[in-house]
Amino acid sequence: MEVDWPRLGRDKFDYVVEALVRRQWDGLANVTIPDGRGGDEGIDIEVRRGDHLSIYQLKFFEDGFSGDRKTTRRRQIRNSYIRATALQPDKWLLVVPTKLTPGERQFVEDLQEQGGPEVVVFDRVELNNLMINFPDVYNYLGRDQMEANAVLFGRETDSLFNGIADLSERTLALGRLADSSVDPYWGIDFTRTDGVFSYELAPKTADSHTKSPIRFTVTTRFGPEQAELAKALRATIDFGSSDPVLLPADVVHSLKIDGPDFIAGTETNVSVQLNPHSSSPHIGASVQFQFDDEEGNNRGRYEGTVTHIGNGGIGGALEVDFFNGHHTVRILHAFTDTTEPIEVTSKFHLRKISPSDAVGVIDIAYLLRAPAGTLKVFFEDDFLMSMTHDSPTTRIDPDLEIIRSIADDLAVVQRHCKQVFNLPDTVTAKERIDLRVARLLVDGHAVESPDLSRITLTLNGDDTPELRDALTGARQSLRLEGTSYEFSIGRKKLDVGQVFISDPETYVIDPSPALEALDKNEAEDTKIELAPGTTRYFRCILATKEEPALFRDPPTPWNLPGIDQPLTPIDRSKP
Repeated sequence: MEVDWPRLGRDKFDYVVEALVRRQWDGLANVTIPDGRGGDEGIDIEVRRGDHLSIYQLKFFEDGFSGDRKTTRRRQIRNSYIRATALQPDKWLLVVPTKLTPGERQFVEDLQEQGGPEVVVFDRVELNNLMINFPDVYNYLGRDQMEANAVLFGRETDSLFNGIADLSERTLALGRLADSSVDPYWGIDFTRTDGVFSYELAPKTADSHTKSPIRFTVTTRFGPEQAELAKALRATIDFGSSDPVLLPADVVHSLKIDGPDFIAGTETNVSVQLNPHSSSPHIGASVQFQFDDEEGNNRGRYEGTVTHIGNGGIGGALEVDFFNGHHTVRILHAFTDTTEPIEVTSKFHLRKISPSDAVGVIDIAYLLRAPAGTLKVFFEDDFLMSMTHDSPTTRIDPDLEIIRSIADDLAVVQRHCKQVFNLPDTVTAKERIDLRVARLLVDGHAVESPDLSRITLTLNGDDTPELRDALTGARQSLRLEGTSYEFSIGRKKLDVGQVFISDPETYVIDPSPALEALDKNEAEDTKIELAPGTTRYFRCILATKEEPALFRDPPTPWNLPGIDQPLTPIDRSKP
């Protein structure tokens, strides 16, 4: 693979050599081009690999450094070497476009001193050998490529006799051609979908964007009906938010691309999709949000994970995920202009989430919208910024209060029952009541159960004064050992444990049949119905939480948002 290096000219020679060196060491060493290049400072390319330093000195002496220019050019080489040794490199390489004569080579090798860097001649022979490893750079020079390109182009009109195999072969060949001929730093990936051709630029090296930069200038025109789109674009451009922005063709006046010749130009009648990407090393770091009230009291502190850090022309964007991505908060803040308000927005969902996490998600939503509060942001527990809440600009869904009560109750009951499952998508009113009853039982309260408006007992035939008192209208305190309190939410069943059933003024509904049976000594297997006299339903008390006051004092009300608990007892003793 032979290149006529002297014919390239100084600029292209430097460009190609730099590309080759970068490709050679890509991913293995740090390649930099120090300031002062071309000023005879002894260094054009610096390669650091760990503690090892190599310096490449480029001298475009197209006709060597013998003859008439011997003295001047050799002095330049010597001075460059001396200046480079000040950096104490391990190796110093002189790169020239021609094959050195024995005398020229000897001069360079004689520069090496004891204890100094290794001196290496990198002339045309070495350059050609290096070029073999990177044929795309060679193809970029345009040599020996016209015939292959023409053959490849001609085949595009051939029939696909071998079907997919031919299509695959030709497509891959075109891809190789595109990668090898358009630019040393950029390759092209392309697709065809529904008759539409699309392509993406693929960097060949880690620093392609700096060595062969591509810049886009988009001229837009927004109408009043596109105010939200303009706001989204501002968040991305001015603050570096992560939200993708699609600018339709009627908004894009023109798209100007500055960069390599193969892509440079101005386009019209195009749509532009902006997909911001964050390369911040702090992605994944922990961030803490602390919400304080007007007096500085902590109302809640939550830890999330950084998902995006971006910068724009005015300020920056910080985006944080809480509870495994169920709640995302974005903060847009100015770098220097204190008159620019800090904007905090959030979005959340409650799909496939544990009840305890759902409580946290909803609490953050409420706290972000609470007026007269202060949000303090900590990065890895170090204070970062704070902002004061104004009056909320968006109303929160009133159903969230109901959802939060369900999630809070279910989290407590799940821990008690040692069960774990996600928050259900739907919960009926009856299931809400049963769940609240279970929650209050677990918390140690006496609570009415809507399933216990009446209790049926079977007499054993014994005739006692206490039984006759109850059957003749005397109200008595009832305390029965019930079974476990079980209930269902959807297809999930939960059992909170055995309960006592009680009411301090229990009475018998329609006692006449039982009294007649007692008088005839035929009361065995006779059934009687009991009703509570103080509340609409009998109260339940968890057996492990029983206390005398729970049987005596009024039970704890349900206090369920959106559900009115019937509090007035029904007197069923009267016909």
